[in-house]
Amino acid sequence: MVIVLLQAFMPTFLKEVLYLKLSQNGFYSAAPFVVQIFTKLFWSIGLDHLKATNKISNTAACKVSQSTFTIGTFLILITHFADCTHPEIILFMFCAVGAGFATCISGFYTSMLSVAPAYVGIISSIAQFLGNVGMLICPALVSFFRVYGTLKEWQIIFYIVAIYTIFSGVFFLIFGTGDTLEWGRGASSNRDKTDENQEPEEYALKSIEVTLDH
Repeated sequence: MVIVLLQAFMPTFLKEVLYLKLSQNGFYSAAPFVVQIFTKLFWSIGLDHLKATNKISNTAACKVSQSTFTIGTFLILITHFADCTHPEIILFMFCAVGAGFATCISGFYTSMLSVAPAYVGIISSIAQFLGNVGMLICPALVSFFRVYGTLKEWQIIFYIVAIYTIFSGVFFLIFGTGDTLEWGRGASSNRDKTDENQEPEEYALKSIEVTLDH
């Protein structure tokens, strides 16, 4: 919902609340995504370095990344009281949200790919479906509360998105993981693990039985 709010409705918000010119509107709309690009690079490189030096686990890295996004986005959106007299506050707010979204890629997205490699196609499809539902909810939310395009109407929208974001972040903080679960390794991996645990004598007995049968 957050990224849809930024991509689809930020120019409308800037026009209706801040009364920005077209050139300023374009700059304000593009700035969060520029910040997002650099944040993704530096954040992911830093996390990989910490994991390579065993200073942080995969699960901790995912939870820190997701918590940084959700808590930061919640605080920024929930304290949004800027108007046309302070457009720089709006610019900072949206840039911070863009940076926060960059960190969550190392959170839920990494967890989605790591938790069950054998079923990553199914899990990613379910995640994409739920994401599309959120994308549909956001336009409906904006169209329901935005009637005259006033600051108060937009604040209600921001509050709802912020509450939704903090709820999902707390849920991931409690139940999320960045490690591969046992059931997510697949049947073939479980068979290989069972074979590795067998004693050498068992392999020898199997070889003798096969030889006698022939």
